[in-house]
Order: sequence, then C-alpha cells, then structure tokens
Amino acid sequence: MVETFRSIALTVLLLAASAGPQVVLALDWNVKTASHDDRFYTGTRTNVIGESQGFDWSGVGITQSPGQGLWATMISDTYFISAYHTGIGGSSSPVHFYGTNAIANGYDDYNSTTNETNLTIDSTFGQKIAGTDIWLGRLTSAPSSAIARYPLIQRDGTANYAGYLNTSIYVVGYADSFSDYNYFRLGTNNISSTGNLVLDNIHGTLTTTYNFIKDPGAGDDEVGFYSGGGDSSGPTFAKGPTGKLALTGIHLAIGTGSIDSDVSQYTSTIASAVATASGNAEHVTIMTDQLGDLNGDYKVDSSDFGIFSGNYPKSSGATYNQGDLNGDGVIDGADFSIFGGVYGSSKLAPTDFNHDAHVDRNDMIYIADHWHTSVTAHTSGDANGDGYVDGHDMDLLNATWKANWTPAYVSPAGPADINHDGLVDIEDYLALNDHWQYNCSTQACDGADINGDGFVNGSDFSILAGAWDQYGPADIDSNGKIDNADLNVLLNHWHQSTSNGKADGDINGDGYVDASDFELMADWWSRGMGDVSQQPAASTVPEPSCAALAIICLSVATTLPRNFRRYKLTATPRRSRRAGAISNCQRANLLTDFAAM
Repeated sequence: MVETFRSIALTVLLLAASAGPQVVLALDWNVKTASHDDRFYTGTRTNVIGESQGFDWSGVGITQSPGQGLWATMISDTYFISAYHTGIGGSSSPVHFYGTNAIANGYDDYNSTTNETNLTIDSTFGQKIAGTDIWLGRLTSAPSSAIARYPLIQRDGTANYAGYLNTSIYVVGYADSFSDYNYFRLGTNNISSTGNLVLDNIHGTLTTTYNFIKDPGAGDDEVGFYSGGGDSSGPTFAKGPTGKLALTGIHLAIGTGSIDSDVSQYTSTIASAVATASGNAEHVTIMTDQLGDLNGDYKVDSSDFGIFSGNYPKSSGATYNQGDLNGDGVIDGADFSIFGGVYGSSKLAPTDFNHDAHVDRNDMIYIADHWHTSVTAHTSGDANGDGYVDGHDMDLLNATWKANWTPAYVSPAGPADINHDGLVDIEDYLALNDHWQYNCSTQACDGADINGDGFVNGSDFSILAGAWDQYGPADIDSNGKIDNADLNVLLNHWHQSTSNGKADGDINGDGYVDASDFELMADWWSRGMGDVSQQPAASTVPEPSCAALAIICLSVATTLPRNFRRYKLTATPRRSRRAGAISNCQRANLLTDFAAM
C-alpha cells in the first residue's frame, strides 16, 4: 500500500449551498433531567452541572434578532469566540448575558439599575482564525466586569493528548430548540479523539478538531449532538488548572460522534489577533493543564520562575500568565506558595522522554535502547512509571503518538530510490516515467538517470524493477503499515541470532536482533497508518497467517494489466503523472502492476 494519507482523519462537510448556514439545533442527553442540566433550574440547586464546583457560565452570551440564537463566548473585555459557518460575521445583533443563574431577574441582571441593552456585535470587525471555523468577534462595548471572560486551554497537538490528560468536558447548548436563555442547558462528556481535520467546502474552512461520543452507559448527563445538526457555535469547556472553566472548543458538526473546533490548537493565534485588533489594549489568558506553567511549555521550571519573580509582587490587575495563580487579581505570598508547590511539575506526555513537547521517533528510541531493563521510574523509556521498560510502555507511546511519518531518518534504498524515501516504489516509477527518454545533458533528469549514463531509458527501468521494494526494511509482514504486528516479530526474536533476516526481525541484516533493529523500526514507525492508538497491544498482535498472505497475493496477481506483466514501458512516454497529480485509485493500480514483477 502506498503512503498517501496523513495519520489524521479528514472529514469533509458537504453542506448544501441552497440550505444556507447550518445554525443551532440541540444537545442530546442519555437522560435529559432539568435538575442536572438546566442552568436556570428553579428547584433545589444541588445537582446542576458545575454548581458544586463554582463554575461561572455568565460569559456565554446569546445573540438576539437578527440572527437570534447564536452563541458568543467572551475571552477578553470586548472580544468573543463563535463559529464562522453560522453566518455571525457582519452581524450587529444584540447579545444578552446573565450574570447569575437566576433567570427571573432578566438578562444582564448584574446591573441592578439599568440593563445594558446596548451590548451589540460590532459589524465592522470579525476574523476567521487561521482559515478555520473559529470566529473572533467584538462587541461595541464591554459588559460589566461581573460577566466572565474565559481563559483558553492550550494542549499539545503534536501528541494525542486524549491519551494522557484529563479530557472531561462541559458542553453548553440548547434543549430541543432555542428561545434565548429558556433553553440554556449543560452536559458532560470526554474527548475521545484529537487532531482530526474538518474541511467545510461551502464556507472555505479547514479546522483541527476533536470528537466526543455519547456513551449510553456513562450516566444521565452524558451528552452529544442531535443527528443532522450540532448546536453550532456553542462552547465546550474544560476544568482549567485553577479549578475554573477554560474554553477548549466550539461546536462545529456531526461526524464520528460530535465534533468541536479545537480551540486549544489555536490559542496563540487567537491571542495575537485580539492584541493586534485592540492595539494591545486587551489580552487573552492562555493556560495549559499544568498549574504554574506561565509560558505554555507544559512544565514549571526556571523560565516560569523568571516570569513570576519579574511580576512579584503585584497589587492589582494581575493575570494568570503573570503569576496570579489563585485568580484574585494580585500576585502575593499566596501565589508564591502555590508556585513553590508545583515547581518541577509537568503535563508533558509521559512518553515525551526527551521533554521537547513532541512524541515521536526520538522518544521511541528511548524504549528501544532500554527494552526489558530496569530504569528510574518515568525516565529512559518507562512511560507508566513501574521502573521497567516493556510492552506496556510501548502501548502508552502508541496511545499518545500523533506524529506523521516522514523519511527524514531513513537512508535512501540505493540509486533506484529516486525520491530518497527509503523505498523503491510507485513514486520512483512515476519520477522515471516523467523523465522517460530524456537526454540529461540538455534536460534536468532529477535522479531518474539511475545508472548515470546520461539517458533515461530501459536500462534505468531494469535497475528500478530489480530493486523494487515497496515495503522497506521495517514492514515485516508486507502490508504497507509499520505497526505492532511488525514490532512483535522483532520482539519475539529479541537477542537471538538468526539467518532469516527481516522475517525474524533482523531488519538491519547483521544476524542478531537487538536495539539497533528496534531503532531502525523507530525510523519507520507509523508509516502507512491512520490512528496509531487504534491497534492491538504491543504484546498481543497476531502475525498474519500464510493463507491470508497468499489470498492477498492472488488477489493482486489476478488484477494485473497484461502490459505490465511483460515488464514493458512504451517507447513513447505517457502523459506526465507526477505523484501529486494522480488519484489514489491510479496509485493503487500502478502499485498492483509492480506486485506481479
């Protein structure tokens, strides 16, 4: 199988142009119970979601006519976040906020003398964040300071953060339909999948997202989106490191479960946009899940202490990113005590052994170099902290892996590897075909003159055909994926001498299976895969049966076109079909051609 897809999911929203923007519908609970999910429940308030934790929902506003029922979530004095595809851009709608959970007092009830009915969207400003569906809007005037402004939670998109962080979320939306605050409801869930892409081909957005799926066994408050709509523009929150709400997502679509735009992947862009648009008069607070991480690198160290000490003490107007860790607006001894208690802590992925905020090949090598050895807990490949490096640590690496494979660490597979990706495959054939019968003294051959005689012809094709290797050294089961199935073969022959080479996991061919083979596999890890976390455990993957492989080979052979079974290229070159210009079906067909050689 040719490597043609990134290891992230891509969802394409086929929104009907004639239907206009998809606005809000509703949330869908396991059991809808007003005493749990109604923000303005008028009975005894003991079970309302977030009540016992002191969560403040006042900064979540709702637009009025025109464009009634869209959500506007405040992130600074006058700037808010919403969803572009709802059509909120260019609106001048009023926005209503409730300062408390008592609806009877009317909107903007934080002002006992006059309701602030002049809170409207500034129709002259609006910004689509980084080409995504996340919309930054602005009010014409600032609500009272009693209305919450929410920090943004930042999470490491280079790792599958759902594999190691607490991904509990609090979802804001409507019940059944919308009619201002009468239907302001709450639900809970957990992020299940991160780093996916959603392409909205109607509104021209490409957004990194996360998904959450309603589990019928997770309790009454478990919530998802109704099929056919997703309560678009509603906010989703996480519990931040200070114990208060932090904005993590904005409702976008229905797909594999419910889909939010992942605000945590765009925090710096949003903050920069607010600072620029306001002339640095307004600022957005950014938090990671690690309390005391003031600079957003997922750990508390001397860099954070430099920021803290530079602002200590501060008697008013202090922000979290300056060192106000308890949210009282000052930086004093109480904050110093908190900082001292978390100094040296981190929320890096447990498999980020080199602490570079990436989970990748370099971290896998730590596991390879210390396989089946005792180490200091949480170092040198020990991800689960049991002091021993084994398959459990490899499973955690897979659970947090989000890196896309590149040939950066692999060696070219000889002169026939024209594109230097470690393989001799369809990409090299296409390069050869693009330069077929070129005279390299007058035309740029770009490596297609494999034998160096100055011409691209049948001699070069013969070399390429003889060196054909579409799988590479680490794909032991030759299925186009470098995964636990391949690794298990290697581990089953660990520290054994063998003359069977790759078949026994000796992928460097030195006759012995050890860490050098494991390291070589790390260079190729995740090639051809989608979600690396969705595979059997590293110690339980069965090897494919010979019968299954025979069926695959037979299937390939019976679909080969005759001209390629005769190993021929036409004397006249075909129309150039570079790798980026042909379809995946064409790639698959060409790959099948060579499987018969």
